[in-house]
Amino acid sequence: MANRRTARIIYVESVALWEKGRRHTMGVPAESHGGLAWRRQLRDPEVTVALVAAACMLVQAVVAKNVIDVELDYFSQFVPLWIYIAYLVSGSRDRRSEIAFIAAIILSVVAVLVLYAI
Repeated sequence: MANRRTARIIYVESVALWEKGRRHTMGVPAESHGGLAWRRQLRDPEVTVALVAAACMLVQAVVAKNVIDVELDYFSQFVPLWIYIAYLVSGSRDRRSEIAFIAAIILSVVAVLVLYAI
């Protein structure tokens, strides 16, 4: 009986918070939902390089299949991932290394696509 009462109180309190215009979930502060937390995470060098690697892998797959009409081998297909792993292993997280690894990812994808196109 006490558990039902406690659950009802928690439900009523969460509904009341929602009606006041605050977003509320258990264990997550309200500031992280609509605030700047996700923007700060995107500026993290690891996240930025990972997003660039993922986007390059998608572009590489689409161009290789639909434009060039070739099938990439295992190593060539995952070149952006290998460079991202090298970035993680290197341990340098300054802006200069972030830009260098992003450039390496983009240039390697372009190089692989050009080599397969020839």
